[in-house]
Amino acid sequence: MKKGIVIILILIIAGLTYLMVVKTKVIEIDGSVKVSSLGTSEVRIQWSMTPSVSAQVKEIPMLQYYISNRGKLKSSSSTVSTPEVVEIYIYFKLITPANKTIEFEPLSLKGAGEHTFNTVIGPNEGLEEGLLKLVFEFNLKVKTPTGLNVVELLIRVSLDVNTETAEVSEPTIEIIKQ
Repeated sequence: MKKGIVIILILIIAGLTYLMVVKTKVIEIDGSVKVSSLGTSEVRIQWSMTPSVSAQVKEIPMLQYYISNRGKLKSSSSTVSTPEVVEIYIYFKLITPANKTIEFEPLSLKGAGEHTFNTVIGPNEGLEEGLLKLVFEFNLKVKTPTGLNVVELLIRVSLDVNTETAEVSEPTIEIIKQ
């Protein structure tokens, strides 16, 4: 009986050591979106949305990769009170070198102010060697407390990432709807 427990402990320690020593290639993604009211013009209320995304190719221990928030955008917010209802949706996809599109779970945020987010993309999320594209769509919806639409903005931010050379392009920002 004691031999069995010792063998199991040795296997667990060996497995954890393996996961701490062996590294895997990942893309660490950090971003933010700042939303604010610019006041009222003669016709309507003006709103601003400023998104930002950066990425970095790294090699990290497998254990660190497995305990990270893989493929899920984790957020923190510093909001400002407004009379309007403010909703922000962040859609995120990866386009692989083989032109396969992998869409991830969207992030839903509430309130004006500054919101930050991060995630890690690795082999389990479809990361491949070569040139790939990360695409984020930031959708801002502002409504009155009674539900009337005030404004809707949609901005796309794209990054090209070369996992072989660890090069990341400057973000391309495109206003889709305003």
